[in-house]
Amino acid sequence: MKLNFRSPLLRMIPLAALLAVTLTCSVKNPADDLKLIINFDPLNTQVAVDFVNSKSNETIEDPISLKIEGEDKALVVDLNNNITNVFDVEEGLVSFGIKRGVEPTPDSPVKFQIIAEAEGYLPTSLSVTVDSTGGHPYTLFMVEKDNPPNGVMFKENSSGSADNQGRVNADIEVQTDPDQVGGASANVVIPQGTIITDESGAPLTGNLKVEIGYFSNLSDEALRSFPGGFSVRIASNEEGQYEEAAFITAGFISLEVTDQSGREAENFSTPITITMEIPPETNNPETGQPIKAGDQIKIWSYDSETGEWTYEGIGTVTGPKANGNFELTWQVTHLSFWNLDWKWRICIWSVRIRIEGTSSCAGCLWIEIKPRGYGFYFGLWECQNWMRFYLAPDGLPVDIIAYDRFHRRVGSVFVQNLCISGEIVLTVNFEDTAFRERIFHVTGYCPGKKLEIRPTVPVWFKPAGTARWRYAGFIRDGVLKICNFEVPKRYTFMTYYRGRYYQATFDFSADFTVFIPEASINISAARIEGDHIYYNVDLPASICNKLQ
Repeated sequence: MKLNFRSPLLRMIPLAALLAVTLTCSVKNPADDLKLIINFDPLNTQVAVDFVNSKSNETIEDPISLKIEGEDKALVVDLNNNITNVFDVEEGLVSFGIKRGVEPTPDSPVKFQIIAEAEGYLPTSLSVTVDSTGGHPYTLFMVEKDNPPNGVMFKENSSGSADNQGRVNADIEVQTDPDQVGGASANVVIPQGTIITDESGAPLTGNLKVEIGYFSNLSDEALRSFPGGFSVRIASNEEGQYEEAAFITAGFISLEVTDQSGREAENFSTPITITMEIPPETNNPETGQPIKAGDQIKIWSYDSETGEWTYEGIGTVTGPKANGNFELTWQVTHLSFWNLDWKWRICIWSVRIRIEGTSSCAGCLWIEIKPRGYGFYFGLWECQNWMRFYLAPDGLPVDIIAYDRFHRRVGSVFVQNLCISGEIVLTVNFEDTAFRERIFHVTGYCPGKKLEIRPTVPVWFKPAGTARWRYAGFIRDGVLKICNFEVPKRYTFMTYYRGRYYQATFDFSADFTVFIPEASINISAARIEGDHIYYNVDLPASICNKLQ
């Protein structure tokens, strides 16, 4: 027997690819042809991640390699509770869990780094701090090199070469064009005679490709795409110690050198020179004044394999130049991404922010935190009626802005300092015409068995025909509440489990009804009671016979 999954309603069950109920046994992959997996002991804490092109704002459908690093990476598991730190992402969505039996709290959070790489995109990472059980959604923005966002510029030079010993035959210089926001650029010079080697010490030979990228500190799009973000893990600070901190940036540079065989540069026998322009609109947080000649900024290198930073020294600002920009020049002997940052004091947890005007069916809010006049940005999904910001910059005035699941601005509040005591209120207002609450109940049954199989799984959605998946919420124990959708409109829902993706499409009508065409004998709308809509799935014998 095979379920007919042509119906969007039918796909709502394998939508999760995970049907969960707390029992004493576990049955995995009972019927691969059904793409239906039963897991009888759901994880209490799950993480859901979607990956977005920072220029187009569309979900990235290219393959993404995802790796988990950091102090608590051993607590990350797949949805079968198997410890793993590697995931393959095909549709821009992935979900995984925190090891069963671990219950994160604000005093004992689970912390790790999400490291993402994709062909044609700049490697990036995201710091994750899970401080409670339940579902935790994240969005990771990635920069496509051939289509970067405003404030990000790339330049490539393939004219250089190296001999069989890795010695550069002539000076190589590459400079980006001025960015669209602040008109600043970055430059690198590799001197003739420099020997370039890879991580293993093997020389790079033949034709060389040098690529430099510049990220402006004035562009919101560039700031939200900064690899590693601004709440950072420092592998080695000024004292050579591990540290967590907040960065306020004057700009970021990516640098990659490869030879004709694809070997990647790691070390240089003599220093190469990097110069980055700094827009005059940049404010120095240490003085509270616009940047000027003589100001000093710390230099940090970024490890794209671990998502951590290392202190490399301090540079002095010169200028202004004829174009009005200041600049800072430094020399390096190893390849990395580079950031000019002021390391800023922090509080571990910010003031409590109470969110008024939302409801459990409205879904999560996208919360942005942006200081006024400084290069810092933080964005996250918040699914409760309150939040606190981890590793908050102390003493910076910030705007906290809330967006709904369609990225419509629904509220904001100004805070002079995130590290105060007490509580502040963020009030949100949704459109009056939004779709009113509907509560979906999904239950699987086996003939002759007193079992109810109810799924627990994260779900994303998008208006049908569009390219950006957004977080909808969790089906929890077979229940999903939804409201504040635009009507009339058709929506497609998706979930991910163990490398598989499943979709369902629904029509939300102006009279608040939900239409699901092509109903099947295997799945039926059992009944409608007010705002509650109940659906049943008749599980096949191939599954039911394995259940006691």
